[in-house]
Amino acid sequence: MTIRETWRRWADEDRQVQDSAVRRNLQVLSLAAWVLVALNAVHIAVFGLLTFDEPVRDGWARQIATAHGAMAVVMALTGWLARRLHARPVLPIVGRILPLAVSAVVLAWAIVLTVMDQAVSSSVNPYVNAAVGVAIVLLLRPSTMVGLMGMAWVALAWVLGGTTDDPAVLATNRMNAASATALAILVSILFWRHYARTELLQRALAESNRQLEAQRTELEALATRDPLTGLLNRREFVRQADLELARARRLGAPLSLIMLDLDHFKTINDRHGHAVGD
Repeated sequence: MTIRETWRRWADEDRQVQDSAVRRNLQVLSLAAWVLVALNAVHIAVFGLLTFDEPVRDGWARQIATAHGAMAVVMALTGWLARRLHARPVLPIVGRILPLAVSAVVLAWAIVLTVMDQAVSSSVNPYVNAAVGVAIVLLLRPSTMVGLMGMAWVALAWVLGGTTDDPAVLATNRMNAASATALAILVSILFWRHYARTELLQRALAESNRQLEAQRTELEALATRDPLTGLLNRREFVRQADLELARARRLGAPLSLIMLDLDHFKTINDRHGHAVGD
């Protein structure tokens, strides 16, 4: 199979599992959002209590606490909304775009935190954590993930240019962010492909089970029913009659059997044939 054929097959599989992936994302968001709220609360408590003699560092701690407070509110609303949307039998457009919107918000928030951290450090850890976290927690189509992470890295690389005059520090930060972006894309694609294969395999297995059950029902009908009338055939009739006789003896209940026969029916078959007789 050529690369083009493989890409087309993957694209077709991606379309087949996209709706189920959205529902899975909503289910995960309804739980993961509250985990992030708890992490935000911890950061608010830590950075809110920090005090520094230097105004720059003190202002930085207040900004970090404020940013986490804002994200805690966003994540609380996200968890509540994701749970309500996941419970609906038919997803509205909001439910379909919510996972992507949350991913974009988390990455934008991480970029803001990274810029804030440049006041006291040259680290890009907030962006790295957010990029890898989005890749692990949410299932996004590879094309969507590449576009989202590409725009996030471009935005971060641009804003970092205004945080330092040191070309070496700037290049290091941009390359570290690029490495984290590439890693997040790779992890996301691997997770997505694993999910797509598993989901399609489960669907194929469910369809196979459905066909086997239908065949079992058909074979059971062929083994116990008369194909013309749909009534029980002789073997099944005798089996069920034995069960009824046993039950009547066990319960001491009366049991009756009615037998019907059409007079001179043989003449119909002889005169008009068995097809008319049937």
